Amino acid sequence: MKITIAHLYYDLLNLYGECGNVRILKKILEEQNVDVVVKFLTVDDKLNFEDYDFVYMGMGIEDNLKIVNKHLKKYKKDIQKYIEDGKYFICTGNSYELFGKEIAFESETIKTLGIFDYKSKILEERKIMEISAKTDMIDKELIGFMNTGSTNDNKKENFLKNINNTDENEGIIYKHFIGTYLIGPLLVRNPELLKLIVKQIIKEKDSKYRLKKINLDFLEKAYNDCLERRKQLI
Repeated sequence: MKITIAHLYYDLLNLYGECGNVRILKKILEEQNVDVVVKFLTVDDKLNFEDYDFVYMGMGIEDNLKIVNKHLKKYKKDIQKYIEDGKYFICTGNSYELFGKEIAFESETIKTLGIFDYKSKILEERKIMEISAKTDMIDKELIGFMNTGSTNDNKKENFLKNINNTDENEGIIYKHFIGTYLIGPLLVRNPELLKLIVKQIIKEKDSKYRLKKINLDFLEKAYNDCLERRKQLI
């Protein structure tokens, strides 16, 4: 079996080591005897979404988001089809803002892809915090770090719910499109989510493929230690 991962704009949306999401996904898929090809793609490349089994975008500065926005608009119909087909597309940090209607920066407001209805804007005060939150994807809480200077008014299903035991929700999940400000990296810090995604990617490719047991003890220990430290601080 061959699975192709597209890491979009690896050179422009590369803050906070979020490339770790692609690295850990590749590692765990390879442990299932899957042939994994990672395509590192940027604005000089043609994007062929029909070739990808998993797409990832990370976090970037304002100027780089504007560059990426112009390039992505060429592929709006292809992206919509990819998402509607139920393939995994994960955006961590502010990159998921590009899939809404607009981003209101301090200097200007830009029109974005408009695949979803939300609008994004700059916060008066940056939000920086460790978080835990519920999600409908798995039973365990998600953990990670949030360092964002923006927000949005998404009304679709939220990816994160009850952040830090409050009524605050965040992010978007639609089919297998996930957008969230949660970083850490997301898949490294949340082994149960990683397991689920690995299984679903493989099943989508070949429903009869025999999976081996996924051993993530090294990640699960770090996850449990983090939760324990959080309990002690509360």
